[in-house]
Amino acid sequence: MDVNILSEKAFQTSQWSGGTTRELFIYPTGTEYKKRDFDFRISSASINSMISDFTPLNGFSRKLMILDGEIFINHENHHSKIMKKFDIDEFDGGWKTSSVGKCKDFNLITSKKADGKLSYEIIEKNQSLNIDIETDNNWLLIFIKSGNITLTLQRQTFNVLQNNLLILNNLTSNKIKVFANDNSELIFAYVKLV
Repeated sequence: MDVNILSEKAFQTSQWSGGTTRELFIYPTGTEYKKRDFDFRISSASINSMISDFTPLNGFSRKLMILDGEIFINHENHHSKIMKKFDIDEFDGGWKTSSVGKCKDFNLITSKKADGKLSYEIIEKNQSLNIDIETDNNWLLIFIKSGNITLTLQRQTFNVLQNNLLILNNLTSNKIKVFANDNSELIFAYVKLV
């Protein structure tokens, strides 16, 4: 199993029509969002305009989770809903999508070569959490939205701080233990290459 921790300094920030976006991770290495040649991408965006149109991503699937704020998201001719903190929406990247409201979100974008899902955990200070890893996935990426944690995996210990991204790939172990050094909010992205 490979373990890597990325800090905020490693993330690339860019502008989009509704605000800013930070690319946290893209795979394979050397691929680019603009070229649309990636298998999957993790990012976090701020929607600063009250009305925003999402960038079309034909050929990709999107999973979107709200980290802060609230929006009304509309997929023309498909579905719409109000999204609040930790709500998740899954949709085709080629759909015409718009939103009303301001928020900070977390995105998992996958090509036809990958599939994924998002979840979250809230852990109170000095509490532990045992997580069963779904080893049929190739990747587990954990974003520390707030707080900081100590993670134990195969007798190794890793300290992961707020706004860091912990990347596990070639998953072999099926259990990790998380200890919260502060009240912590964790976002999990599981990705399977198909």
